[in-house]
Formats: sequence, C-alpha cells, structure tokens
Amino acid sequence: MHVTNMNRRGSCFCSLTLILAASLGGEAARLDPGRADSFPLDWPPQPVKMDDLVVPKAYLLEKHFVTTSDGYILSLYRIPFGRAGRGGPPRAPLILQHGIFDTSAAWVLNDPDQSLAFLAAEAGWDVWLPNSRGNDFSLEHTTLDISQREYWNFTFGTMAEEDLPAIMEYVLEKTRHPKVAYVGHSQGATQLVAASSRHPELAEKVSLAVLLAPVLSMQRVDSLLWNFLAKLNVDRLLALSGLAFRIGQSNLLSRTVIQLACPSGGGLEPILCSSILTLACGFNENQLNMTRFKDYVKYLPGGTSIYNAQHWLQLLRGARRLGRPVFQSYSWGDDCPRRPPFFWWEPGTCNAWAYRDGVVPSYDLSKVNIPLVVYAGEGDKLGVAQDTADALAAMPSQTVLNFTTVHDYEHLDFTWSVVAKYDLYPEILEWLKKGSSSAPDALMHVVAPD
Repeated sequence: MHVTNMNRRGSCFCSLTLILAASLGGEAARLDPGRADSFPLDWPPQPVKMDDLVVPKAYLLEKHFVTTSDGYILSLYRIPFGRAGRGGPPRAPLILQHGIFDTSAAWVLNDPDQSLAFLAAEAGWDVWLPNSRGNDFSLEHTTLDISQREYWNFTFGTMAEEDLPAIMEYVLEKTRHPKVAYVGHSQGATQLVAASSRHPELAEKVSLAVLLAPVLSMQRVDSLLWNFLAKLNVDRLLALSGLAFRIGQSNLLSRTVIQLACPSGGGLEPILCSSILTLACGFNENQLNMTRFKDYVKYLPGGTSIYNAQHWLQLLRGARRLGRPVFQSYSWGDDCPRRPPFFWWEPGTCNAWAYRDGVVPSYDLSKVNIPLVVYAGEGDKLGVAQDTADALAAMPSQTVLNFTTVHDYEHLDFTWSVVAKYDLYPEILEWLKKGSSSAPDALMHVVAPD
C-alpha cells in the first residue's frame, strides 16, 4: 500500500502524541501487574533473540560476555565464520557496533546476501556484534539491578570511555589478533570517534574504522522529533522528575507505544509505525523490503537511558544556541549521578563533582588518530552530511581516508537497506580488506570532505 505524503504528515501528529504520552508516563504507568485486564497488549513482551535471526540461516552463533570496569556486563555475539565452516587462514576480527536505540540485531535483520554481518563472514571475517549497556541484550550488572536508577546513569560518553575499550580488549584476547577492524553505525560511529579523541592508544588496536551515518554534530539536524523534544525540554523534565530513566522494549510504556503504532496483525503498511521512525531519523522505503518492516521494528527501541537521550539533546540545544557544533561530555547540572555529601553539594555543582575542574570537557577531534572511512546519507535528517563534513575537517588530514555522501540514503538505510549489497557493502568490505592487509602509509590516499 502506497502512503502519500499527506497521510504521513497527518500521522506525524499521532506519532508525537504517542511518544510524549510514553515519555511522560515513564515508569509511573498506572497499570496493575496483578490484573490481567490492565494489560490489553502483549505484556510482558516475548523476548527477542539473536539466535532466531542467525541460526536458521545456517550460521554458527556464539554468545560472549564482557564486564566493564564499572560493572556492566555486556553481551557480545560472534559469527566466527561463514556457512562453509572453518578452514583457510586465520580470520581477522571485525566489530560491528549498532546505533542508538538499537541492538546487534541491526546487522542481521535481512537475508544473508543483504546483511553486512553475514556478508563479512562470507568474505573471511571473524564477526563480533556487541550490545551497548542498557539495551535489551545487555541489562546485567555485577551489583546493580535495572530497577535501580543508578544503573541508568550513563550516556554514549560512558560507552566510549568504558564499553568500547573493554570490548576491543576482549576480542583481541579471544582471537589473539593484533588489531580489529571496526564498523559503527550512528551512535556506534560516534562512540569510536569520542573514544579515539580521549584514548590515542586505541589506534594501536584498530586497523581501520568505517563510520556509517555518524552523528558528530547536531547543528543542522532536521529531525522533527529531536527538534521538538529539544525545544520542549522533555528530557530535562524526565531526568529531574525521576518518573522515567530508561527507554526500551522492557519498559511498559515504550512497549505499549510500539504495539499501538506497530500492531502485529493485519496486512496494511504500518503508517503510524513508519512515521515515528521518519520523525526520529528517517529511512527510504525504496531501500527496504517493506513486507519485512514489522520484523525490523520488533527489535526497536533496543533500549538506552534517559540520560543518553538527554546527552544528545544537550548537544542539539548547545549547537543551536551557539551557532556552531558542540561535541562534549554530558553536563550533569543539578542532577548528580550519585549525590555528593550534603555539606559539599550546592545547586549547579554536579559538574564540579563529575569533572576535575568543573568544566564539561569537549571531545577534541584534532586528536582522532584511527584511520577512518566515512559514509553519510544524502537524505539523513540526524547524521546530516554537512555536519559530518565539518567534523571531519577538524580531524588530522591523514585520518580521513575517504568521505562519501551516499545518494538516496537516510539514517536507517545503512543497516536496513536490501540494496546496500550492490551499492555500498562491497565497497565497505574492500576498504576493510585494504585496512587489514596494508601498512598504514599504503592507505593514505586521502579524499578531503566536500
């Protein structure tokens, strides 16, 4: 069923209403677990499993766990080889890191000849699929429970500082390989850049990083949803109220919105469902198999913290206020992640407690030293191509090997597209091959961003 632009615009208002209702309700939903009639929808949700996406396609799937220095236990899936099984020379490890509100499922949702994880396994890579803290595949901790607000005191900055180095170290130890290759989508790309700016030693562990739709600046973000939430300061309200501190399938209100917007029955195209994603970040229907759309959204939102969403909105508001890109750590303001001693704490001093000099530190792009190949979508409303080009221009010239703006691609197309196997993934695999087999100097055919 074709959806007209007018229908999409009309459904946008319904989408915003649902999103705001879920956000403002948060954990304080007035639903009684003891009454069956208080759960008119599918609750609790049926757990989604990576096995269901990989094993039926005749691939071996291993599950590993990585514990970070601050106690988060991350799940990490591995496709060690292709369908033909073991054999041939030792395989170099490749990490595929998902984006915000997503999971490792993003890389295996399509058929084997359409999904980057499977294509990489067939191309000779040992493929690793991590899950960021707080998503529905990584909810464990050594001492905290997800019902505790303290568990959710993190943002993508924490993932860059804690998760990414721990994952890389674990993969290198398990594979006994000197370096990993890396592909990051959206926030997964941002994490790599943020980590590299603070940890120059990571360059010794990464042969090449491919960034797909990175969000390195939010100055020109054209997402109606992100701009709307930033203007209304919804994130501040939620963080300060304590009503909600997580977003994901395991959150009752989030799950209710998903099932209202994306019902499992019926044969019509999910107009409301797709409108929510269009509002948030965008995708091109011509890139997708729309008959599989409900399978895509089954794994969304993958889960994260309110603080993480607030971090992104801080960057958006800061860029709009200052008229220039803002790329920095989270500003805690009056909402300390753990309350300092009462006699010490005063309103507005949480950053003094969190950061040594009380100043929120920026991510210094001039210190990024990992070889990068970068792709931005021409129609991306979130990782806007010009924002990406501006950020890359602030990096050392030898760091950016290639920057391409991909025609007809929007934010989610980089992982969901069924045609990327023709116009994008072969080039990515070729870059990864060069990165793993070439000396650094051989890769330095720099193409400056437009």
